[in-house]
Amino acid sequence: MKLGPEGFDKIAILGTAPASVGLAPWKDPSFAIWACSPGCYPICAQNRSDVFFELHRWLPSEPGKSGAPGTRPWFSPEFHQFLRTHAGPVFMAERDESIPTSMRFPFEQMIEQHGPYHFSSTVAWMLAFAIEQKPKAIALFGVDMSASEEWAYQRPACQHFVGLALALGIDVI
Repeated sequence: MKLGPEGFDKIAILGTAPASVGLAPWKDPSFAIWACSPGCYPICAQNRSDVFFELHRWLPSEPGKSGAPGTRPWFSPEFHQFLRTHAGPVFMAERDESIPTSMRFPFEQMIEQHGPYHFSSTVAWMLAFAIEQKPKAIALFGVDMSASEEWAYQRPACQHFVGLALALGIDVI
């Protein structure tokens, strides 16, 4: 499975915070660009993303029916089209036939390796998976963790994995 450009040794994890997501190292082939969230796909579509993570239960809207009962309004037809045509892996809670490069994320492997306590957000899962790749560095762009629900329980989990990466000798940018 190709997780970045040939020979990459750093991983940039992208969230959606506008203050820093645009600063990602788009043109640096030593970085794999890993992104998540419907809010991040427009900037990735203009630049690149090597791996995309959509770990929520997949409930997309049909064209013209955004917000229909049983769907998630943020899974727009445009986001679905982006995932459908994404060249690299798209990690999901379950493989979806409508997204050819989709694959199930290895949740059990991450829990076995890191325990069940710190997986409170997609970014936490991404950080754990990045650590497993043993890069020289992990960089965070667009990951502010400043919204109230993020600050309360998602931020400490991300801090845990940042600390683990540093303890393992992985630079964190």
